[in-house]
Amino acid sequence: MISEGMLAKLNFDNIPNFQNIDEVYRNADYDPANEYTVPYMLCTTGIIYNTTMVDKAPASWADLWDEQYAGNILMFNNSRDAYAIAAFATGHSINPQSTEEVDEVVDHLKAQKPLVQAYVMDEIFDKMIGGEAAIGVYYSGDAITMIDDNPDLAWVFPEEGSVLSVDSMCIPATSEKQEAAEMFINFMCEVDTLLLGFHKTMPTGLSLGGYLQMLAWFVLLCGLVSRLRYKQEALLLLATPLALILFAVSAPYLSAVVQVPPQLKGSFYALHVGALFLSMGLMTLAFAASSLFLFLERRIKSKQRMEGFWQDMPALSLLDKINAFGVAASFPLYTLGVVSGLFWAKPVYGATFTGDPKEVVSIIVWLLMAYVFHGRLATGWRGRKPARLMVLVFGLSLFSIVVVNTLMETHHSFIKP
Repeated sequence: MISEGMLAKLNFDNIPNFQNIDEVYRNADYDPANEYTVPYMLCTTGIIYNTTMVDKAPASWADLWDEQYAGNILMFNNSRDAYAIAAFATGHSINPQSTEEVDEVVDHLKAQKPLVQAYVMDEIFDKMIGGEAAIGVYYSGDAITMIDDNPDLAWVFPEEGSVLSVDSMCIPATSEKQEAAEMFINFMCEVDTLLLGFHKTMPTGLSLGGYLQMLAWFVLLCGLVSRLRYKQEALLLLATPLALILFAVSAPYLSAVVQVPPQLKGSFYALHVGALFLSMGLMTLAFAASSLFLFLERRIKSKQRMEGFWQDMPALSLLDKINAFGVAASFPLYTLGVVSGLFWAKPVYGATFTGDPKEVVSIIVWLLMAYVFHGRLATGWRGRKPARLMVLVFGLSLFSIVVVNTLMETHHSFIKP
């Protein structure tokens, strides 16, 4: 693509986070000067096996030719990966120098055929998770997913080595929005922004763009928590585009900042802003679960058929549990954020509560959350009522960010420096 002029040269002034890419993955053979691409993801191929079906953990590619696993071996239905495995197993280079070398590797693959149960790609998920095969080969990231669904599975990196695959981000030469694309690439390379705090990039305060970007990270974090805790991808699938939208919207507002008094810097950000951002991420999680709950409940009650995409949605009981978790976790954090803000307001603004619009809306949100928190904890609320209330809470929180912070006169207004 580079030699045919299909890719645009990147302006790395718009991709400062390229510095986060390890030197090992820069200047690849296909882009030796790193002018056109930025590494995005990498993976290796390896052996995944069922610990209850093998006597000894495999350690070599040669174990895929072990006759004791006849009928229980899954092999790549992919000529490139299959060839590489056989080349490693026979001590050949994966970049052959002669047709004779290729023939030797292919003959080794043919010799394996009677032992193979099936040549697979994504079919390996069902087969390995369901215990239908003892040993197979696949990509490292997908192996993690399979192991998550079946703890009897394990993955090994063979002693002969493996292929390292790198997916890279690039921009078509015909792109009309190259700067925006470069900003997206820069976002995908951000790894430490969440830990450092966006306020450190703006000496006069926290920028609106930074505010939205940090919120995007917390939304993604809470989506990942949902995936790990409840083993459900649905909420993560909702969190991901929402985070990308927040990041895209943030771009024009990186210079609009909340003017922060010197007395409030330092621990103020760690406690007030940090607690509120994490709380907002959890609120978003509860909002997503609540919205799905109300939507699916309506479909079920109206006896609409649950086909295609809707068949993969979480059960109503699980969505209710996620709502409960979001409420239980976000309310104490929101309380900490509000209390710390009110505590520090007195020495700066002369009163603990000044009637500032942001303070008023925050107190209303806190009261509603306290009502839901008490209902969940003390009276055992379930189902539609807490779901509706969390939709309302999220709506007010969104109003607080979009309207109060940008359109009203408040200590929290985002203004151009």
